[in-house]
Amino acid sequence: MALVKPRVAWVTTNRSCNLRCPWCYTKGENFDAGKTLSFDLALKILSIIRQIGVKHLLVIGGEPTLWKHLFEFNRECREAGIKTTLVTNALRFANDEFWFRYLQSPNDKVGPSIKAFDAPSAQRLAQLPDFESARKALTRLVAKFNCGVTFVHNSFARNDLVSLARFAKSCGANRVGISPCTPSLSDGKPEITGMVPLQVIVSDVVSQYQELHDLMDGKLTLALKIPLCLWPRDFIEKLKERGQLHSSCQFQNRSGIAFGPQGELLACNSMAEFPIGKFGEDFDDGESLISLLNSERVTRSYDHINSHPSEKCVHCPQVGFCGGGCPLMWTVYDAQASIPGW
Repeated sequence: MALVKPRVAWVTTNRSCNLRCPWCYTKGENFDAGKTLSFDLALKILSIIRQIGVKHLLVIGGEPTLWKHLFEFNRECREAGIKTTLVTNALRFANDEFWFRYLQSPNDKVGPSIKAFDAPSAQRLAQLPDFESARKALTRLVAKFNCGVTFVHNSFARNDLVSLARFAKSCGANRVGISPCTPSLSDGKPEITGMVPLQVIVSDVVSQYQELHDLMDGKLTLALKIPLCLWPRDFIEKLKERGQLHSSCQFQNRSGIAFGPQGELLACNSMAEFPIGKFGEDFDDGESLISLLNSERVTRSYDHINSHPSEKCVHCPQVGFCGGGCPLMWTVYDAQASIPGW
């Protein structure tokens, strides 16, 4: 068996946020401002990342622009030769002082995630009273980094995908990425706020797809997160031909790992309650981290969670690409009843 060595890492800086989106995985931790990554621990994690050969990390939260060490951490990463992508709701970039300070120590890339498309939706979806600040922030960010944006299809904005894309394009975004709301685990149970039934996800996305495709001149990515056999086959083939389809994730192919704000090693931020290990207890350098990731205990855990959700997946020619959907979906839905197979 090939040695598992992550190619990318997530560093989770905090669990606090300046929004209150009801579908967010951080909600399960009550947006806890006390769960914040210390700078000392951040540097130790950075050292481990270098030791295992990872060249790219994503800085995520919570909301990482609220992390007081962001600028100095960015500088340390740059000096270490590590490329970084900031995953952010972008709101703080509306503040001129913060923006100009950030420009002195920027990330290599940014991945803005938008929540709303006008003032009423901002208040309704994210408890954001100042939508024009969000517009200003996103406009200046995409102008600087020439980037696209992502947003989540959820039960609060089922039919708003085109409106979200139109707002993003008006701010200069050159691409949009869409993914369905998935559960996170909170108090040992799946948190389902914002989730949409599987067949409704399909009908919502398919019905809005052509307008999205035309609006964005084809610069569109769909992270489906549910089995491909639930979608019309011609729709999937069209997405593949156009390079618009993204399916299995780093958890399923074991290509990445996440570090929590208290040194937890996480397979996925949506499973923060169930860490694989912890810095200082289960690993303290690159060698011990790789040993942990390849241990029998961790390998069995991954294999169990990533096992075929349905017997119909076992011999399906598409399972290597779709992975049977996000494993967390099957904490909510009955895979045997939901998956038709191809």
